[in-house]
Amino acid sequence: VTEIWLSSEDTGAYGLDIGSNVAELFKALVDVLPTDQSVMLRLGMTNPPYILAHLPAIAEAMRHPSVFSWIHIPVQSGSSKVLDDMKREYTREEFEQVCDYLLKHVPDITIATDIICGFPGETEAEWRETMSLIEKYKFPEVHISQFYARPNTPAFRMKRVNTLTVKNRSRELTKLTESYLPWTKLEGQKMKVWITDIAADGISLVGHTKSYSQILLPGGDENVEKYMGKSAHVKVISSSRWSCKAEIIEDESEVAEIQTTNLHKRIALVESAGDTSNLNKKYGKKIRPKKKDILADVTEDFDDAYALRVQRIDKLLRCSEIVFGTTLCVASLGMLYSKLVRA
Repeated sequence: VTEIWLSSEDTGAYGLDIGSNVAELFKALVDVLPTDQSVMLRLGMTNPPYILAHLPAIAEAMRHPSVFSWIHIPVQSGSSKVLDDMKREYTREEFEQVCDYLLKHVPDITIATDIICGFPGETEAEWRETMSLIEKYKFPEVHISQFYARPNTPAFRMKRVNTLTVKNRSRELTKLTESYLPWTKLEGQKMKVWITDIAADGISLVGHTKSYSQILLPGGDENVEKYMGKSAHVKVISSSRWSCKAEIIEDESEVAEIQTTNLHKRIALVESAGDTSNLNKKYGKKIRPKKKDILADVTEDFDDAYALRVQRIDKLLRCSEIVFGTTLCVASLGMLYSKLVRA
């Protein structure tokens, strides 16, 4: 095993139903990870409000030598007004707080995010806010989608943005994300990568750095046999928007020099992470609460139970629609019956 992916629909929501949290889960996994980077852990997607409650613990764990410094935090919009319309549980300012903290406390971290273009009611000014957010952080990975109305959702009944406007916004954002080059800083650097895949060209090997930047390496049957599923030391020779090209370092003395440098870095990282002892102190195993206490735990973590209220409101809306539809049907049948009787 070279990589372990901790993944779900929303990894950050782990434990809310059992009196635990993602920080405790992360701590438990980090405790058993080897520090020699023989196995790497990657944290899956998490929405901003859930990670906001545990930023110090998450940052501390991600500094561990065997945890990829990569995280996917979907923001969806740079406008707090649009986020409120989406029934999201956070504001732009809270998302920026998450990004600023992780960028400061996790060296060379890569943050990926998502954007929905043309959510119903999104004005031009609100779209400018989204553009400004991406311009501010220049996220290396931005997953762009155009709004799609799913049936039986509140947004399905909202007035939609003109289709051409939505497409233009998607193109504008795509152009922006393709205009900056986040990986030029790696050119000339020597580093360790973990090789797990074959590139789209069917030849090159694909490796990832600790920050999970994609590194393309010389392929061929011999290299596949020698390196697939393993780690290697490489020197980056060029970069493009989405990846870098590198050559594999074979010289043992050069590898030893890189290992020595990386060892000093790992020691610093482990010391910074407190060898996870801080996590043990702060997020040790808790007694599982009773179900009636879970809401109190959620409230304590997030200041209020906004997410739960949204779910309840949605259920009430659906119940109201059913009641209204049933009433309308009964009334129609009554009118039809009256007409038949009179006839």
